[in-house]
Amino acid sequence: MSQRILVFEKDSAFAEQLSAGFGQVGATVTVVADGKAGITHAEATPPTLILLAIELDGMNGFLVCKKIKKDPALAEIPMVILSSDANADEIFEQHKKLRTRADEYVKKPVSFDGLFDICARLVPLDAEGGAAPAEEEVEAFTDDAFDALLLEDDAAVEAIEEPAAGEFDDMLGALQDDEPEAPSA
Repeated sequence: MSQRILVFEKDSAFAEQLSAGFGQVGATVTVVADGKAGITHAEATPPTLILLAIELDGMNGFLVCKKIKKDPALAEIPMVILSSDANADEIFEQHKKLRTRADEYVKKPVSFDGLFDICARLVPLDAEGGAAPAEEEVEAFTDDAFDALLLEDDAAVEAIEEPAAGEFDDMLGALQDDEPEAPSA
């Protein structure tokens, strides 16, 4: 059985890399740039893995995470949150304290191989839905033809808008109705 990966990502070049890469191991990838549209898609066709960028159109990724994790039909789907914010590590540490947290947090830019390894720990990734591909299969996947996709495009990177000062603090502030879980004794 093929894994169904739902990717919330507005950076089309990065989304293309993910689609091509996960497609090589038999996963079905759906990419959405809008948070609300992605939630609707997840409800209609629950994925087996969610890759969620914080920087989205319509609804930021933190609110998307909260809505998905509060939905009993979707709450157990493994989720990886990604962000290109310069303060991502600090923001991730704050978000990990919430009940509606993700399974993994990744700062972009990230190589496909690095992200693949993280995802393979959460769900089996190969054409049969079994174990992750053998090392030689991963090497074949990263041949010169695919390496070209992984090279950073400086123009695309420069075109990405930097978030306004305090934007991520505002996003996290909107989540404050979630209280941190009490530490287990």
